[in-house]
Amino acid sequence: MSEQKRRGRRYPRAPEPLTRTEQIEEALALLAPSPEERKARRHDVESALDFLEGVNRAVEHAKVTKKSMLRYSDALLRMQAASKAHTAAGGSLALRQDQIDRAVAVDKAWSVPWQPPSPWLKHKESVGLAHQLLSCRDGAIAVSRDGTWHRLSTVLFGDRQINLYRHLRAFAAEIRRRKK
Repeated sequence: MSEQKRRGRRYPRAPEPLTRTEQIEEALALLAPSPEERKARRHDVESALDFLEGVNRAVEHAKVTKKSMLRYSDALLRMQAASKAHTAAGGSLALRQDQIDRAVAVDKAWSVPWQPPSPWLKHKESVGLAHQLLSCRDGAIAVSRDGTWHRLSTVLFGDRQINLYRHLRAFAAEIRRRKK
């Protein structure tokens, strides 16, 4: 057991996530646009943050969506089977059987190929958006843990402590592969 824990102290807290204003200001500091370009670059950073906010919502709610989709699909299949059994026994239906069959067919066509987004989606998108923002500048974009690309990626992600180096390397490899 660590000395800190024996004394009753907790481990240091994780730093608070960056606020949107902090993200914008730090991103602009890393991009270092000229005064004439600052407004346009600010708009680019804000657009990137808006996009990442949507990605974050999709990742956070993917499990709920997948679980509820599976329940809905199961309920439709049970309704289809129960409707067929009910009409075979001579009962009448509130919905026509062809409507129920069509609902099941549409559900199968839509829900079977659907996969929830990767938990790494925000990480990858942060790296891609940072590369896009940096590509407007002159010069090469270095793949480094201490480089501007990594620092801008972490700022866009909203956490300065996160390590996105693996995603930077994968993104850079994909760019090299596409250029061949």
